[in-house]
Amino acid sequence: MSNVINNTPYANSSDVVQAKSSPARYIQKQVSLINPANELKVIIDGNLPPGTSINAYYKVGQSSIAEQAEWKRLPLDGALQYTSDPTKFFTQRFAKEFTSEFQVFAVMIDLVSSDKTRVPRMKDYRALALNV
Repeated sequence: MSNVINNTPYANSSDVVQAKSSPARYIQKQVSLINPANELKVIIDGNLPPGTSINAYYKVGQSSIAEQAEWKRLPLDGALQYTSDPTKFFTQRFAKEFTSEFQVFAVMIDLVSSDKTRVPRMKDYRALALNV
C-alpha cells in the first residue's frame, strides 16, 4: 500500500503508548466548545470487510490541547459490524463519559486492515460533546 500512515503515537486499550502503521487515518482539527462537556460520542457509518477494523482516539483539554498530548482510545459502544458487501455501511459507535469537564477536544479515526486487498471505509462522521 502506498498510502500507509506511520508513527502517530496513540494509547492502546491498556493505555500503553504505541505507534504503528494503518491504511488510513483521519485527524480532526481541535474543536472549542461554548459550554463545557463531560461526555464524548463518535458515530461513523463504516464498511468493514472481515479482517479490517476501525478505532477512535481522542484528546481533551480545558483551553487548548498540547501538540505532544497522547491520543487515548475511545471505547467502542457496542460491537463493530462487519460485511463482505461493499455497498453496505453500518453505524459504528464510540463513547466515553469523563469524571471532569472539558472545553476542547479532537478525534482521530484509524482504519486498520490485515490484508491490503480489503480496505475499511467510512462516511458520515459525527462527534458529539455532551454534558450529562
